[in-house]
Amino acid sequence: MDMGRKRIAGGTSPRRVTAVVHRRQFPRFYFNQKAVQKKMRTVRPEASPASRASYFPPGGRCRCRCRAAPTPPAPAPGPGCRSLPAAPGGPGAVRLAVVGDVHDQWSAADAAALGGLGADVAVFVGDFGNENLGLVERVGALEHEKAVILGNHDAWHTMYSRRRTRRGRVDEQLRALGDSHVGYAAKAWPEKRLSVVGARPFSAGPKPWKAHGAFYKGRYGVAGYQQSAARIADVARRQPDDHALVVLGHSGPAGLGEKAYDICGVDWQVPGGDHGDADLRAALNALHAEGRAVACCLFGHMHEALNGRTHPGKKRRMVAVDRRGVVYVNAAVVPRVVVDGARTRHNFTLVDLSGRDVAAVWEVWVAPAAEGGWEAVESNRWLKPGPSPGTVQVWDGFTGKFRTLRPDGPVEGPADDLIERPRPTLIKRRPAPQILEL
Repeated sequence: MDMGRKRIAGGTSPRRVTAVVHRRQFPRFYFNQKAVQKKMRTVRPEASPASRASYFPPGGRCRCRCRAAPTPPAPAPGPGCRSLPAAPGGPGAVRLAVVGDVHDQWSAADAAALGGLGADVAVFVGDFGNENLGLVERVGALEHEKAVILGNHDAWHTMYSRRRTRRGRVDEQLRALGDSHVGYAAKAWPEKRLSVVGARPFSAGPKPWKAHGAFYKGRYGVAGYQQSAARIADVARRQPDDHALVVLGHSGPAGLGEKAYDICGVDWQVPGGDHGDADLRAALNALHAEGRAVACCLFGHMHEALNGRTHPGKKRRMVAVDRRGVVYVNAAVVPRVVVDGARTRHNFTLVDLSGRDVAAVWEVWVAPAAEGGWEAVESNRWLKPGPSPGTVQVWDGFTGKFRTLRPDGPVEGPADDLIERPRPTLIKRRPAPQILEL
């Protein structure tokens, strides 16, 4: 089989490169050698820079773990970022810069770009790497105001690896982040009237509790999904009443749809399913029953690009609004660092708050400017006010069009196409815990 040859930067001789997809793209029930061979990919010298970037991200290891080293990133330019979407002004206006699933793509250039965004608070949704302690330490050392939650890959060897081939570094990561880690905790900024409440950390979606019960019992004293939901809701209740409440999780809540293109929908099998967390949904239900308003819920985990085997070339919906007016934002644009010709682009999601309401959600790609500093080379608005009072428009990545939503009911057409209604949690071949009501 001709695997192709690629000339490596800095070398004089071509080197044979084999790019194999990660095993996690193949669920266990259909993983076999033949499937691996079909997903083998040849990296050829004539491949476009964009296609090579998906396998050779700058500033980190190749995602497919081949033997070729990526090109080191360019030195970070100075601060400042031009052409950014204007932030809302006035009292209570806060801009959040959300960093989606990192997956080893974080360098000094990313830190400089984050500083140039001018955001009030940086929010990290986790999955820095397979317990990549060095990267987490660099994030913890950032001087920027931040809130962080760790994801399932940040406990890959400690909680999810079956063979336990490496010593886990979960405790070291938690010490490096300090009070910036908000899992089962919160961080408040009184001058901004903002509180970020953390959901269950290290989440990987719906799994039987016994699969990770010992991990949560030993570190957090939580012995089930019901206790987990009560813990999240209790932390939120202790926040000041005049603060905008932002809930941060690695995985989103259940009840936002079970189609593959939904914000937490299963895209690796047909039919799809709801891959949200039942305990997070139960906590939000409890807060709503008590009259505690939640401005938005931020998370990642479910990548924007849908599975190429089942939905080639398609993207998922990254924003949802429920009937209570809560805005849900999935920031998992992967890879978040892409080489586009001679430029390296970095992805961020901007969430603008005006008081306790979400004014706008933007996806931005920033790159070093020729004259120094940073500039936004692409801005995509994911949420904006609707054409009539009480409505909002959200971007549908699956259809490539805006959808008009009204939190208290549908505006036009079938209701299921316009609003994310809570639905039963059901995943084929992978039973999910029942949605809890406190």
